[in-house]
Amino acid sequence: MKKTELLITTAIFTAMITMSILYMRIPIATMGMVHLGDSIIFLAACVLPKRYAVAAAGVGGALANLIAGVLVFAPFTLVIKALIVLPLSAKNDRILTAKNALMLLPAGVITIVGYGLVYWLLLAIGTVPILFGETTIWGAITAGTIGNAVQVLGSSVIFIVIAFTLDRIKFKQRFMRAV
Repeated sequence: MKKTELLITTAIFTAMITMSILYMRIPIATMGMVHLGDSIIFLAACVLPKRYAVAAAGVGGALANLIAGVLVFAPFTLVIKALIVLPLSAKNDRILTAKNALMLLPAGVITIVGYGLVYWLLLAIGTVPILFGETTIWGAITAGTIGNAVQVLGSSVIFIVIAFTLDRIKFKQRFMRAV
């Protein structure tokens, strides 16, 4: 029964990640958007066992790309969102630990570098002729890097607030007993 509950919880996190990327976002000029999806990914990484969190993050992010119609980004998002789960840990009774707070930095680096490489690749092979209103590779990478840095910072702050709040009500202890 526990495996079934974990699969259901993973599906719920997948849906929450997809919906928070699609509908809880703020456009940033020509640099993309800030969305709440990464904060939910960080939460999944601190609540679910690693392989379930990886699945929820990757599939949730890729589904958001598919639904939004940016198909070219979906396979890259699948990998990048799955990778940002890896530095965080669910091996504690609390969500917000010093280690998890510190591990938001490598998760952010994975996002910024990962999407920077994606922008470079897509522009270099001509798949996306204009990205972020920029026509040069370096202009797009710069705009994308700034946008992703803002995204990661915003998601990290939101995650810390959510995690602190959930820890205050002992969510994880109650959640893990139920799952």
